[in-house]
Amino acid sequence: MKKALDKNYLLVSLVSFSFLVFEFLLSKELMFLYGMEVSFWVIPLIMGGFSLGSAMIKVKPLNKISLEEFILSYVIITVFSLLLLVKLPIYEFHKSYFYNVFKLMLILIWPFITLGLYFGRVYSEDKNLGKVFLYNGLGLTLGALYCGKIYKFLGWPGGIFFIVFLLLIFLVLFDRRRWVFYISGVLFLMLVYKLDLLKTNLSYKFGFSFFAKDGEIIITRYSELVRTDVVKVGKIYRIFNDGGSPTRIVRISHPSKLYEIDKNELQEIPFCFGEFPRVLIIGSGGGNDVYLCLMAGAENIKAIELNPVIIQLMKNEFRDYSGNIYFHPKVEIINKEGRDYIRQTKEKFDLILLKGTDTNTSFSSFYPFTLEAYLYTKEALKQYWDILSDNGCLVIMRSIPISGSGEKRGFLQMLQLYMSAKSLNLKDNCIIMKRNVATEDNLELIRYTFFLFKNKMEGEFNVNDEILYLPERVFKIEEMRDEYLKRYNVNLLRDDCPAVYNFEKWQKKLPYILKLICIVVFPAIILLILGKVNFRKVVFYLSLGIGYIALELNLMGKLLLFLGHPVYSLQIILSSFLLFGGCGGYWALHHKINLKKYIFLLVFFNILSIFTCNWLYTINIPSQILKNILVFSLIAPLGFFSVVPFSQSLSKEEKRYIMYALDGMGTVVGTILIGFIQTYLGFSSGFIFIGFIYFLAILVV
Repeated sequence: MKKALDKNYLLVSLVSFSFLVFEFLLSKELMFLYGMEVSFWVIPLIMGGFSLGSAMIKVKPLNKISLEEFILSYVIITVFSLLLLVKLPIYEFHKSYFYNVFKLMLILIWPFITLGLYFGRVYSEDKNLGKVFLYNGLGLTLGALYCGKIYKFLGWPGGIFFIVFLLLIFLVLFDRRRWVFYISGVLFLMLVYKLDLLKTNLSYKFGFSFFAKDGEIIITRYSELVRTDVVKVGKIYRIFNDGGSPTRIVRISHPSKLYEIDKNELQEIPFCFGEFPRVLIIGSGGGNDVYLCLMAGAENIKAIELNPVIIQLMKNEFRDYSGNIYFHPKVEIINKEGRDYIRQTKEKFDLILLKGTDTNTSFSSFYPFTLEAYLYTKEALKQYWDILSDNGCLVIMRSIPISGSGEKRGFLQMLQLYMSAKSLNLKDNCIIMKRNVATEDNLELIRYTFFLFKNKMEGEFNVNDEILYLPERVFKIEEMRDEYLKRYNVNLLRDDCPAVYNFEKWQKKLPYILKLICIVVFPAIILLILGKVNFRKVVFYLSLGIGYIALELNLMGKLLLFLGHPVYSLQIILSSFLLFGGCGGYWALHHKINLKKYIFLLVFFNILSIFTCNWLYTINIPSQILKNILVFSLIAPLGFFSVVPFSQSLSKEEKRYIMYALDGMGTVVGTILIGFIQTYLGFSSGFIFIGFIYFLAILVV
C-alpha cells in the first residue's frame, strides 16, 4: 500500500512538472506564431480548463476512469491539439481579435481539461492532502527550473515529446495492467515524431510576411529565452527572434576596406556632429551597428547582446560572411541585459546607440511586457545620461514598416521618449527626426531617431530628415502631442510600468477584458447553482486564486530588472514561490492555524514587498549568485503563506473538487486582471490590488 501511495505522489510530481513545461513551450510557440499579445490572452484562458476538468470528476462515466487513464488521455489529446495548432490556419485576420483568441482557446483547452480531471480526483480523494501539496510543489519547482533548459536543448516540438514520453514511460513501469495501451501510446508518439508532424507550418506565420517574404529558414536554434531563425532572402541573411524583430547580418567582403567611408552618409548615427571614440551598442544583433561605428572611427566598442544564439551564429557560421566583425580587436561582445550592464559599469561613453533594439517577445506568456521594455523608461534615460561623457550623445532609433500603423506607432514611441526627457529637464538637449528609407532589398521603412546630447549640439542636418523636435523651436511633436494624448495611451514610461508598446486607451481594452472574465466566471456561476455552494465560499476561493497568481506574476515583473536577466526572473522567483508554496500547503495540514491571522500575515508581507522591491533597486550587488540568493529568500515567506489558507480550508471541504475548481478560476481571472493593472498602473498598484483581494478573503472567511 505504501509503495502504491509513493507511486501516486511521484506521478503527481511528474504531471506537475510536465504541465509547467508544457505551458512554457506552448506559450513560446504561440508567441512565435501569433505574437506576444495573443499568447498573453490565450494561455490564461486555456488554463481555465483545469477548473472545468476538476468540476466534472463526478460526471458519469468520467468518475469511473482511473488516474493512469487520465494521463494517457492527456498525452493523446495534447498531441492532437498541437497538430491542429501547427497545421491549420486558425488565426483569421479579417475576423475580430476576440474571435481569434476564443477560437485558439477552443482548440487548446482540452489537454488542460484532462489535467483538471486528474488533479481534481487527486485533491478530492487523497487522504494525505499535505503530501499532494508538497509533491505538486516539488514538480512545479523542477518545471520552473528546467523549462528554459528543455526549450534550449530540445526546442519545439522536441520538448513536447520529452515530457509526454516521460509520462508514458512512468506508466509502463508502474502500471503493467494496461501496458498494451501505454506501449501503443509510445508507438503513436514515435510515429508522430518520425514524420515530424508537429513541425510548424510557416505559411501561417505572419511575422515573416514583410521582412522575409519568399525567404527560406536555413538555421533554427533555441535559447532559454527565444527561438532564433536565420532566414535567407536572396543574398541577404536575417535573424528573427520568435518570428519577429529581424536583424540583418552584416556582410563584409573585404575587411581591409573597413574604414573607407564618407561620414556624411552616416546620418542614421550622429557622427556628423563630432567624433565618438568610445561607443556602447545595446542590441548588436547581426553586427550592422558595430560595422558603422568602426567605419566612423570608433576606437573602443562595447556591444551588448542579450540573445546568446546570435553571438554564437556571428562567431561561428557567419564569421567569414561578416568579416570577423565580432572578433575585431576594437570590439568587445558582452552577453548581458542592457540595463544590468549600465547599472554595473563605471565607464563613460561618447556614444550610446540603441538602433532597433526590439524583441517583440517576452520570457513568459504571463508577463505583458517585452524583454526590451526597460530600455526605454525614464529611469533608463537617466542612467544613459549618467554614463555619457561630457560631449557624449545617446541615439535611440526605431525603423518601422511604412504599411499599416507603423508611422503612428513610431511617432508615439518618440513622444514617450520626449516626455521622459522633459520630466528629467533634458528636453532642450534632444532632437527628434523622421526619415523615409529603403533597404537594399527594397523594403520601405520609416525611421525615427531620438538624439540626446550632453552638451550643445553643433552640426548640420540631412535634408532628407524631417525634424519633429528641436530645442527653442516648435515642431510637430509639440503641435501634435495634445491631440495624440487624447486619442492614445501615451503614459510616461517608468520602471514600475514599462508598457512601451501599449498605446490603446484603457477604456477601449476594458470591454475585451470583461468578455474574457465572463468566459471564466460563467462556469463559476453554474458551479454555484448546481453544486449548492455557499456564496461566501465562492468569493473566498476565487479571492485566494486571484491573489495567489497575481502575487506570483507581480513579483516576477517587479524584480526582473534587479535580477538582471529574464531567465533568472522565471527560474528564481517562480521556483522559490512554488517550492515554499508546496511546503506551506504541507505544513498547514499538520498544524492548527487561524485562517484570518495567516491571511493578515500574507497581506502584511505583500504590502512590505512594495518597499522591499524598491529598496533592492537602491543597492548594487555585482554578484549574480548573491542577487539570486537574496531574491529567493525574500520570496520564500510570500510563497509559504500564499498556500497556507487554501490548503487548510480545502482539507475541511466535502466537495474539494468544486473548491479546487473555484480556486483555478480565480487564477485565470487574476492573470487577466493583474496584466491589465500592470499595463496601465504599474507593479506597485498591483501589490495594492493584491492586498485588497486578500482583505476580501478575510471578510468572507
